[in-house]
Amino acid sequence: MRFIKFHILASLCFISFMISILETSNKIKDFYVVSDIRLRNLIDLSMILFRFLLPMASQLEIPVPPTVSIAIGLPIFFSGIILIILSLRRIYRFLMFKEEKKLVKDGVYGLVRHPLYLGDSIWPVGWSLIWTKLCSLILTPIWLLFYIVTTFYEEKRLEEEFGDEYREYKKRVRRIIPLVY
Repeated sequence: MRFIKFHILASLCFISFMISILETSNKIKDFYVVSDIRLRNLIDLSMILFRFLLPMASQLEIPVPPTVSIAIGLPIFFSGIILIILSLRRIYRFLMFKEEKKLVKDGVYGLVRHPLYLGDSIWPVGWSLIWTKLCSLILTPIWLLFYIVTTFYEEKRLEEEFGDEYREYKKRVRRIIPLVY
C-alpha cells in the first residue's frame, strides 16, 4: 500500500474532523443527503475510512517485532470496536431514524457520556500498533482532542434539549475518559 500518501490521508482526516466540528457547532448546516442519510453520517464514515487507511501508508515504523505489536494492538483495536458497537446499539434508532430522541444514560453511557468517541479514539491506537506505524500512533491523541472539542458543542445542545435531566447526568458520569475526564 505504498501508493497511499500519509500526508494526504492525514490531511483528509483533519479536514473531515473540522467539517464534523463545524457541523456540531452549527457553523455549517447539517442536512439529509438522501432521504435518511445525513451529511454528518457521511463525514463520520469518511473519518473512519481515512483513519483506517492511515497506518497502511508509508511512514516511520515502531521498532518492535510484529508478533509483539499484534499481541498488544489486537486487544486495543477490538476493545475500541466493541465500545463503538455497544454505543451504536443504544442510540442507533435516534441517529438513523427520525424517532423522538431520548436521553440514554445506561449501558456504556453509564460509563462515560461519549462512549462512541472514546471507542473511536481507542481503535486507531490498536490499529497503528498492529501495523507498527509510529506517525499514525502519534496522531491518535489529536483525534481524541478533536472529539473533546466536539463534546463541548454537543453537550451544549444536549443541555438545551434535555435540561436538568442532562445536567444531572453530567454530574454523575465523566465526559469521555472513565474515572478521569
